[in-house]
Amino acid sequence: MASSSCLPPGNKFRPTDVDLIAHYLHKKVFGLPLSSDIVKDCDLYGSQEPWEIWKFYKGEKAEDLYAFTPLKKTSSKGKRICRKVGSGAWYGEDAAQEIQDNRVIGYKKSFRYENKASEHDGEWIMHEYTLLGQDQFVLCRIRRNYQLIRKRHLGKKRKCHEVEHTDENHQSNKCFKVRNEQGTEYEAMPPVNDHDFTKDAEANLTLTEALFPGFGTK
Repeated sequence: MASSSCLPPGNKFRPTDVDLIAHYLHKKVFGLPLSSDIVKDCDLYGSQEPWEIWKFYKGEKAEDLYAFTPLKKTSSKGKRICRKVGSGAWYGEDAAQEIQDNRVIGYKKSFRYENKASEHDGEWIMHEYTLLGQDQFVLCRIRRNYQLIRKRHLGKKRKCHEVEHTDENHQSNKCFKVRNEQGTEYEAMPPVNDHDFTKDAEANLTLTEALFPGFGTK
């Protein structure tokens, strides 16, 4: 497990966009010492899936994950960036946003994880920060898309409830056919509980006898 920085009790790492670019990313790009290792060095455009990276560095905690990662170009002479990750890819959700500190110091882009073959499709969000004029390293913030996760959970719960309700209605409307001595068939509703009649140990009644008392007696 990679080492993690410990913040004083009661404190959380909540940097602003300006902090991430002007302090952390600026120092990383120019090889200046950083005061902590709370921002990890990690390949976010590699073979590992987002949840594998998340679990390795953060376990099951719901905090954001911050990481420095090198950009990978699709070709040595091109400007296009390869944003594949694991078996999926990071897809941009909007245009680059300027980050200013009296002047433009960098850019912020938003991405989401897409992989139609995975149950994690859309469940991961990444914000990528770029220092103005630099494209060697970027600083990324990864977080889970809890809004989508909750929506999917509620959808599954609602669907399960609908299936159970439909099954209950089907069972409640199910009729049994019984025949009297003259050969005439009747439709009868089932008992409330299975054991009410069919498993009555004391009387040992059949369903027909239970529904038509005295049936079959001389």
